[in-house]
Amino acid sequence: MNILLLTNKNCDKKILNKFENFSTEKITELDSNIDLVISYCYNFRIKEPLISGPKYGCINFHPAPLPEYKGLAVYNFAILNEEPKWGVTCHYVNEKFDEGDIISQTNFDIDFGHTVDSLRTLSHIYLRKELNKFLNNKKYFLNKLRKPQEKKGNYYSKEMLEKERVMNIMDISKENKHSLHKKIRAFYCPPHKGFSIKICDEEYELKYNENNYE
Repeated sequence: MNILLLTNKNCDKKILNKFENFSTEKITELDSNIDLVISYCYNFRIKEPLISGPKYGCINFHPAPLPEYKGLAVYNFAILNEEPKWGVTCHYVNEKFDEGDIISQTNFDIDFGHTVDSLRTLSHIYLRKELNKFLNNKKYFLNKLRKPQEKKGNYYSKEMLEKERVMNIMDISKENKHSLHKKIRAFYCPPHKGFSIKICDEEYELKYNENNYE
């Protein structure tokens, strides 16, 4: 089976070594000899002919449970929503974002002390396991398992993320210490911008501390 892996420039070399064909750039055309396209933390929206062109279609490894967490800001909202469980999903790609049929999903418990950074790291451990499980049994998964997403679920965007990341100083009194610390954890992922307070059009980032905030 000829597989094309679509991923990002920071992909683990141990993963890349499993594939003869891979790309970290945006692809709009497909070679006729490709049987399956796999998207693994790919940075670009996948469109035709990559979706239906391959013999076995295109599948994506999504670092969140579906259909509950579609989109790009999944880790942040997992913490903001105080989820006690999390998961990773292998699913078919269609023209709608993260709405294709589910092939497999692994769920696991998480605690309330996670930051975005630590939850991302943990999720990718399970995501690699999900990828290996698929590669070891790909024909079985592709031919036997296909479950439609019955619920609508939720979609999270970068715009929604940015709205939660900054709070006006006038609204700070409405938040208690637990809520503020949660927001700080939900945006702690260096070198990206963290949770900030806005004062007179200027942003002041609150630094993460395991037991407190500054």
